[in-house]
Amino acid sequence: METAPYSIYINHRPFRIAFLLNPTTDAAWIDAIIKFNREKWGGRFNPIILTDGTTIADDWWKFLRGYDPDIICSTVPLSDELRKKIHIFLSPLRVEELASDQVYIRVDDYPLTILPTGRNVSKIGIPNFDEKNNLIVFEIDETTPEIIKSFLERNFGLLEQGRMMTYHLKKALETCQIKKYKVTNEETLNEALLDLGEWRTRAVFPSQICALPNSIKESHHAYDNEGFEIVIGDSADEIVRFWNRTLEMGAWLRTSITSLWLPTELANSVTLKPGLGKFINRYTGSAANDHNRRARFTSFTIAGADLQIIANSFQTTIWHPRPVAQFTSHPMPDYESQGHYFFLRQGLDFHRAHSNEEYLILDEPDIEQGSMGGENWFTDLYIQYRPERFKNIIGRDYWWQLPKRNSLLRDLQFFNKPARINEHGMFSVLMRRKTSIMVSQDDGALTVKIPEDSSIFHALICGERFDCIDRGDRERFLSRPFYHLQRSDKGMYLSGVLGLFPDLLNAHRLFEERYWRNLFERMANHNPEKDNQIQQELLNKLSKKIDSGLDFKNNRAREWLAHNVFNIAKKYSKEEIDLDYNTMCDLAREETDGYNKNPSGQTIEFDEDDFRDKLSDLVEMNILQLGIKPRCPKCGYRIWYRIDDTKQKIICRGCGYEFTVPAETKWFYRLNNLVRAAVSLHGTVPLLITLGQLMGDSRSSAMFMPSLELLQKEEGGDRKMTIYGELDLVCIKDGKFVIGEIKQSVGLFSPDDFKRMENVAKMIRPDAIIFSSLDKEPNTFVKESIEKLKTELANLEINVEWYPIHYWVFEPHPVR
Repeated sequence: METAPYSIYINHRPFRIAFLLNPTTDAAWIDAIIKFNREKWGGRFNPIILTDGTTIADDWWKFLRGYDPDIICSTVPLSDELRKKIHIFLSPLRVEELASDQVYIRVDDYPLTILPTGRNVSKIGIPNFDEKNNLIVFEIDETTPEIIKSFLERNFGLLEQGRMMTYHLKKALETCQIKKYKVTNEETLNEALLDLGEWRTRAVFPSQICALPNSIKESHHAYDNEGFEIVIGDSADEIVRFWNRTLEMGAWLRTSITSLWLPTELANSVTLKPGLGKFINRYTGSAANDHNRRARFTSFTIAGADLQIIANSFQTTIWHPRPVAQFTSHPMPDYESQGHYFFLRQGLDFHRAHSNEEYLILDEPDIEQGSMGGENWFTDLYIQYRPERFKNIIGRDYWWQLPKRNSLLRDLQFFNKPARINEHGMFSVLMRRKTSIMVSQDDGALTVKIPEDSSIFHALICGERFDCIDRGDRERFLSRPFYHLQRSDKGMYLSGVLGLFPDLLNAHRLFEERYWRNLFERMANHNPEKDNQIQQELLNKLSKKIDSGLDFKNNRAREWLAHNVFNIAKKYSKEEIDLDYNTMCDLAREETDGYNKNPSGQTIEFDEDDFRDKLSDLVEMNILQLGIKPRCPKCGYRIWYRIDDTKQKIICRGCGYEFTVPAETKWFYRLNNLVRAAVSLHGTVPLLITLGQLMGDSRSSAMFMPSLELLQKEEGGDRKMTIYGELDLVCIKDGKFVIGEIKQSVGLFSPDDFKRMENVAKMIRPDAIIFSSLDKEPNTFVKESIEKLKTELANLEINVEWYPIHYWVFEPHPVR
């Protein structure tokens, strides 16, 4: 099948870095994190996550997963177990541990710097006709107390002064309208705050610049996500709360000043009361909607009564409500309530691709370059999935979405640059800014190589083990759970049947209709009721023989059993399976009448012309084969002859007599031998229905492989491989890796099926395991086994469930 043109959408964005910090650490680490992010494009939205390096508490873990970091930068040594957990469930591009002997933040790839230019100041400030916003610069000196320096740096940002100012910063400031405040003590700080509290003062602080671009996803909106918050206290918890709160805010408030950190000493300062009160009052008025405007005083270390006293001390200067809250745990942004479904945003760059290997020359983000050369950013790619496979689906695009396992991109060489699989199963690629030094090493082109679907599943099942965190090639190779894959018998039959149809969904539409499924079973000589009857007859015979004392350990008893089974097989093989048009048409009428008898309120008349067209389509696809069954005038034997093999004179396949085909001979339809075997022997129909339903229920991605056998190498010097087990169902649905066990009937499930799936899941870690059959609901044994398996795999967060077939598959349906 040729590759149809497909779409690639491109979005440039900043790094998402999560900083891991021990809450007992020196505050200097927090200041280093804040200073690092203040200089970075989008750095204001890089959170601080508290951990002791061994575990991450559930609420912090939930926050971290919802944030979906590209890089995890840890200021605390991490245990192997925690690193493994991060690797399995978060899929960051890297986890970097900082040296503990010096307080300095660095990452392997330097993010884009953002400078306080006039253009960036105007993006942050609220426009007011031709009136410019002032960039606020606080000037300090050696006499300024450290506590005031910390207050200014953490809340507003301090810029380098004098000789410490870089050339790039100096040039950036020349494009700004600057307002300076000299702060050396509490009195001068109070004066600055009084002036900044005036509504006429149009101020933008250096700390706000790193809130560009304002593109981070929003958390669930809650009452406390609006309003102004004054965080009071000197512990790491208060500073972390102040820094992280921005992620709770709605997009329209993120670039504004909506929080203020106050050390306890300054919060109790009588000198600063007028300036702080006026400043808080002014920014409270712009930090929420009318009904949510309030100045909330919060703390972790100050008791509620003492916090209320501080809040009351501002009653003459703050006329907004002043609630207080003493935290015992950190409030967290709630990302899960928003859901994780993928929706393509508007305004993305677009590229039309035409081959399985594309070279993209991408424009760099429009950010003035800082003092560092070769800085980096991330590009999110949304790549349309094989549109040639879904020509019959109108109004829906499928996308390349993969399970969150970065090893897939490396094994498949999907991109020529470092990349990760993000929370949507899409791709985030690390891009580097071109410089005169780096041009020879990196021309800036991004290569996209679309792999075969089989390669995706091979890498998932036979690639490096999901929990392998060692980067060595040998360790990755040795971690592989399976050596090779091959299609099972069921998989080969499924491939053959699907080859008769344009695609899976067309095959599914046919087989999910009860009439065609029952018709094919009848033509395939597959009758579940009759099978049960014959099985019961054989069991009755066995019971009588056992009661009579027959011992099946001796040869005579075994010969008796083999003889009876052989007779049943011969009886089945001799029965006729050919149907004429009138018989099939009458059955179609009965099915339609059955549908019309249901209290649906809708009556659909049987249309024989439509039915005839449908039969013609099935004949054209070679699912039904057309022929005749003339009786030999000599021996009387009636044999079916395919239309391709008939002539006016026919030689009887029984006695060899040649005779002429009678006039007006009746046509008979026979089921394709491949379809017949798949229907009667190999459980292909329930697998096809389940797989088609899964793919049809998908929202944004769907790919599958036929049933697979998992091969492992035998120990020793030879290269012989053994079959470890079989996976009936293997697919990726909406970016989730799904495997399953599918049976014709729920009674065919055994304890071994569930134990085997448990062992395989622990080696390859699918996102979900499903069990299904052509039954309306599972029996008690299957329900209990699913719950047990779910418990066994809970630590890997593998969803285990019974996947019910849609109810209409079992109901009468109008045949047309």
